[in-house]
Amino acid sequence: MPSGRRCIAERIKRFEAECRRRRLPLTPQKRAVFEAVASTDRHPTAGEIYASVRRRFPSLSFATVYKNLALLSGLGLVLELRAGGGVSRFDANVGVHAHVYDLGSGTLRDAEIRGPVPMPKGVKAASVDGVLLVYYVHKRR
Repeated sequence: MPSGRRCIAERIKRFEAECRRRRLPLTPQKRAVFEAVASTDRHPTAGEIYASVRRRFPSLSFATVYKNLALLSGLGLVLELRAGGGVSRFDANVGVHAHVYDLGSGTLRDAEIRGPVPMPKGVKAASVDGVLLVYYVHKRR
């Protein structure tokens, strides 16, 4: 899943539109937190986002970053993924896709889903708000 300039710009437009729609203040810190997630496909942790944003806002607190990540996740603008080690990672790609978590290296990457997402028995597709699919792999030598 590409994180090219066009894709990043589209994500930022969607973020700004959603903030306006919900009448949320569009603070420079909130925008910087979103941009830190939207500008990478590395699925950064809250700590990595904090370190990145703090370069521009030295007085920024970790609590502010975490609060904004929780808000963005609640708005559906970022995904919060807890894959391996219990550390949350964040993804601004909220489109239909899966994730692959490498148990050996601890890396998490996007993966395209081909074909329909399987529906569990007894669950109606119309009642599903979202699907989070993570494949846990260990590269064998």
